Amino acid sequence: MSRSKSFLQRNTLNGRSTIRTNLIATLTLATILIGLLLFYWSEKRREQVLEWYCGDFGTYGKTLVLFKNNTFSFTYFGCNYNGGSLKGNWSIDGNFLLLDPEIDDELLDTKYLKTEVDLEPVSLDSEKFTICKQYHEGIRI
Repeated sequence: MSRSKSFLQRNTLNGRSTIRTNLIATLTLATILIGLLLFYWSEKRREQVLEWYCGDFGTYGKTLVLFKNNTFSFTYFGCNYNGGSLKGNWSIDGNFLLLDPEIDDELLDTKYLKTEVDLEPVSLDSEKFTICKQYHEGIRI
């Protein structure tokens, strides 16, 4: 007298196919969830941005991101993949943007004259920043 096997049991080879299928399904779901979480985090971070500035530095350039909570992030990439980043706080004093980095850096001025689309350094002899929407590889659009 033979027992009738269920559909899944008949289509497996000693249960190995079911385990493999479950593993693939679990990995697929985990990948989708991670992608959704990264997208959500990116959108939330983008909502916090007040203004995004770009500028020339070596081969790749520099960016200054001002966040709505009065913090900033400065990132630069130059020749030979030489780069770095700084964080700190910012404030406005009249027509000037004042930056207070956590660590002093010779590439970032602490005071910029704020115009309609540019940030002109006051103390350092360095390149200005331009609102990224108006900036394309060193050429103002």
